Amino acid sequence: GASQRQSKIIYDRRDSAFTGYSDEAAGWEEILAGAGWFHYAGTAVAVAGRLTPVVARACRAARERGLVVSCDLNYRRKLWTPAQAGETMRELLPLTDAFVCGVEEAAAIFGAAIDAGRPGLEQAAGAARQLGAEFGLKHVVVPLRESHSATANRFRALLFSQGQVAVSRLYEIPYIVDRVGAGDALTAGVIFGLSEGWEPQRTIEFGVAAACLKHSVPGDFNLVSREEVEALVAEEGAGRIQR
Repeated sequence: GASQRQSKIIYDRRDSAFTGYSDEAAGWEEILAGAGWFHYAGTAVAVAGRLTPVVARACRAARERGLVVSCDLNYRRKLWTPAQAGETMRELLPLTDAFVCGVEEAAAIFGAAIDAGRPGLEQAAGAARQLGAEFGLKHVVVPLRESHSATANRFRALLFSQGQVAVSRLYEIPYIVDRVGAGDALTAGVIFGLSEGWEPQRTIEFGVAAACLKHSVPGDFNLVSREEVEALVAEEGAGRIQR
């Protein structure tokens, strides 16, 4: 998409190898050996509902071995309905420690109380607290995006962790190269911060800065360095040529 023309995604995953996966021969002890974190996305079970028990077994195996378990809901209305997502995620979230979920999805899928219209920080924080309390989540990330057009957005996020809400700075993104993967960049940045033992404010600032930079990179992957992310967090010459 560009300007007022929306981007459109086509999913072509039916009957892919992934949808037919079975963990009958999987040895989770061997797979998870040496790992400290296990992450799954809501799209995994949205593509194939039969994978829900597989993901649940993986989460239990990870927790039994002391791993942190995280999930990015990544809700896609083309893949499943709010009712289907709610039924599945209510089974998986009690096995999860950290969760990434948009405020509108929190309302539509989990019944979080928000007013009609564009939700603000207060409602997003309330939704994060509600999800944390209902499912015993230790960390809840809520991204907040304002889309003025396909190429001009404002972006920030909040992190509910350790009983407190940390809100990132607000980024103005006037020219987007490619926003696909920005949510993954946010999630990856937060996972990195939490795994490093950072306090919530530093963690969410790092994650949002990583997501902001992803808007400048074509393709799905955030091809930036930790140093670039930390420089943006520190506001060190954003947009200038480094010589």
